[in-house]
Amino acid sequence: MRLCPVLPKLLLTAGALALGVVSSCQRPPPAKGVPTAKRIRPSIRVVLFTGRTGEALALGVEGPCRVLADPPSEIAARLRGWPVGAVRTVDAGIRTSDGLVVNASRIRIAPEQDGTLVVDGRHYHGNLELVAGPSGILTAVNILPLEDYLAGVLGSEMMLSWPPAALQVQAIVSRSFALSRMESQGAAEFDLVADTRDQNYLGMEKESEIAREAVNQTRGVALSYGGSVFRAFYHSTCGGHTADVAAALQRPPIGPLAGVPCGFCRESRYYEWQWSIPLTEMVQCLSRAGYAIQGLTGLRLDGVGADGRAARVELAHPRGQVSLPATDLRRMLGPDRLRSTCFRAQIRGEKVYFEGRGWGHGVGLCQWGARGMAAAGYTTETILQHYYPGAKLVTVYDAVPRVVSLSYPSPDPHRPRNEGDLK
Repeated sequence: MRLCPVLPKLLLTAGALALGVVSSCQRPPPAKGVPTAKRIRPSIRVVLFTGRTGEALALGVEGPCRVLADPPSEIAARLRGWPVGAVRTVDAGIRTSDGLVVNASRIRIAPEQDGTLVVDGRHYHGNLELVAGPSGILTAVNILPLEDYLAGVLGSEMMLSWPPAALQVQAIVSRSFALSRMESQGAAEFDLVADTRDQNYLGMEKESEIAREAVNQTRGVALSYGGSVFRAFYHSTCGGHTADVAAALQRPPIGPLAGVPCGFCRESRYYEWQWSIPLTEMVQCLSRAGYAIQGLTGLRLDGVGADGRAARVELAHPRGQVSLPATDLRRMLGPDRLRSTCFRAQIRGEKVYFEGRGWGHGVGLCQWGARGMAAAGYTTETILQHYYPGAKLVTVYDAVPRVVSLSYPSPDPHRPRNEGDLK
């Protein structure tokens, strides 16, 4: 990539996100809250694996590599290749399936050719750090450029057949989420994990030219509020209204995450859903979580907000009542079964029947809503403005001379083009 002497800027307009083709060769001040060392081509540390005691990891390198002992500057071995095999902790340090033992609690595997690292059957960019923790627990951390990470995230978090504007939105949102996590982790040994606790990341398996294009078109661009890049949460389907971060995730309130109406995610199969669970199974789930109840005789929702999501659930049982956060109930029953806290519930016979809307915590970007807006002709910046009102786009690092945006008209984002979709 060639950079002009002074990098271009994103044009920020009052009350709107302007992300268009920019001809100026000036760059806005970097966003606050991102350490200087990470502003230029930052690397990210992603936990790929944390095993149970004695559990091994399948690892290999398809080509020459170096094995660096702790500290990383010390070369423990140079290998022509690393056949895929089990790696586990031993008393002396870390041992491979072919008998190599490195007497260190931490090693770094540095392939000489990018993309030759193989972990549990998937290829990854960058290096891998293995940490032998207490009780024989092995942790594997992928260290790679942030933009390479995002290319893998994009295909893991969104369908790459969706419109380009939706993919650009996801790239900016995922970058913002990652940068915020990197800042908050400080001196921790990793920045985030490779699953839904942070962002799904399956390495190079989900990369494609389409994913790379969306990431490159938005390179270095993130969402900020109050001068800092913020945790740009997102979810699959909001079901008609996104959630307030304070109520849904018990985090400090912030303007861009206060919740907005959404009429664009009706095509999601989880816009509305139904699910039932036997009473006995529900009681077992509650008991495993520490709620010692012998049966369930009633269920009532409390603190239902304007977005339709319940704050708490009151459960009646033969010996009294139990009150718990609706988010806890969802976690106990399984977030892939009780898909959101926007639901109604009723006990009928030997089952509890749920009817609800949406999938996920509901905060921030509604991915299916972004798809609907993009398909209706809304631009990248308009979609971001709708789901994160008051946020601004900033160039955090290493921007390309322009950020590509689709030149569609931008009508009222609160209303789909097809009025019938709102019935």
